[in-house]
Parts: sequence; structure tokens; C-alpha cells
Amino acid sequence: GVAATNGGLGGAGAVINARFAVLPGQAVTGTVASGGRVGNVSLTAPNNGTGTANGGSGGTVGITIIHRGGGGGGSSSISVGGIKMVEAGAGGGGGAAHQAVPTGNGGGGGFTGIAPGVVAPGINGTNGSDGAATIGSGRGGLAAAGGPGGINSANAAFNGFIGGGIGTGTGGNGGVDTSTDSAGGGGGGYTGGGGGASTVNSSVTGGGGGGGSSFVRGTSPTVSATIPTGVSGAAG
Repeated sequence: GVAATNGGLGGAGAVINARFAVLPGQAVTGTVASGGRVGNVSLTAPNNGTGTANGGSGGTVGITIIHRGGGGGGSSSISVGGIKMVEAGAGGGGGAAHQAVPTGNGGGGGFTGIAPGVVAPGINGTNGSDGAATIGSGRGGLAAAGGPGGINSANAAFNGFIGGGIGTGTGGNGGVDTSTDSAGGGGGGYTGGGGGASTVNSSVTGGGGGGGSSFVRGTSPTVSATIPTGVSGAAG
């Protein structure tokens, strides 16, 4: 999701390729996710993308909807015989801002190091800015846990929310903001990205949300359980 004018851009979702051996008659199902949305529709309504794991929403704001962070995207997946084979992580939403720099961009869905049976962690978002305070981005989804939310060093009430772990994978929401320039939500994935930290003042920059992680199952859904081939990943 893209935030307001001067705000950060949403991160790219991951593209994951793999070839599995399957048996005749095995049901193949999948979910194609939607991207996160801009924050300029509502102060508080969800603006996350949906999918196998939903993204997190941009941080709610107290005033001026055009300065709310974008939502994180949802993850996409494919299953064979009811067993998940691949899940591709989504990008986090961008933080809203009044200023051109820095930009609180969302982190991308994870793909680096993807291999059979391996989780590719999501990419961290970009930090925001609020005077002397550190406005941390959401962290990408980790190999075995959701990505931590961004930290506002001046006031923990504005911190981002952690992403969901294995089996949930939802992106964390951006930190709550009582004024303007809130953070982006985390992307959904095998594990979800954390939401960015929001800001205390005005004319500042919210942190970007972290991207969701991606996963490829280590064996095919057959008696021989062959290892998948042609496994690769890239930014969407």
C-alpha cells in the first residue's frame, strides 16, 4: 500500500517458483492475494490486503486521513491434497509523511535463500523520522516467528505491532497515531512482517511495515516424497 503524498511506497511481494511431483486426482487449490490499500479513506477502518495470511493495516490516525500509513499486502499460496506447498510473502505498507525525506518505505516479501524446506525471511521496512526520536520500521517476518514491530524511542504507545507466527502469518498493524503521519502495516506471509512505528508530532514520517516471509515445502505430496526442483524467488 502507498501512503499519502510524500509518504513511503509499499514493498513488493515475493514471487516463488517450485516444481513438485503430484499424483493423479490430487486436488490443487490456491489463494491469490490482494495488495494493501492507501490510508486516505478512513481514520481507522482496515486497509490491509487479504490472502492466505492477511496484511496488517496502517496505523490509525486521530486527524487528517490523507496522512495515514498504507496497509500491508496479503500472502499467496498453493496447496496439493490439502497440504501447503508454497507460500509467497507480501510487502509491507509505506508510512505516511508530511516531508519528502526520509521515506518510510515498506519492506518486500522474502525470497533470498529460498530452498526446499526453507523459510526466506521478509525484508525490513525503512525507518521514519520524528525529531530526535527514532521511528523504527517493522521487521520482516522471521524464519520461525513474526517480525517485531517498529519502536518509537520517545513513546512506546506509538510502537508497531508484531507479525503473526507460523500457522497465522498475519502482518502486524502500524502503530497507533493520535495525530498524523502513521506507520505502514506489515505484509502477510508464512510469518508476518511487523508494523512500523508511528509518530508523536506532525510534519514527520511514519515507519514502513516489514515484509512477510516465504516458504517452500521440502518434499512432494507423494509416497516417494521427492524433493521439489526449480526452486527460485524474486521480487514481484
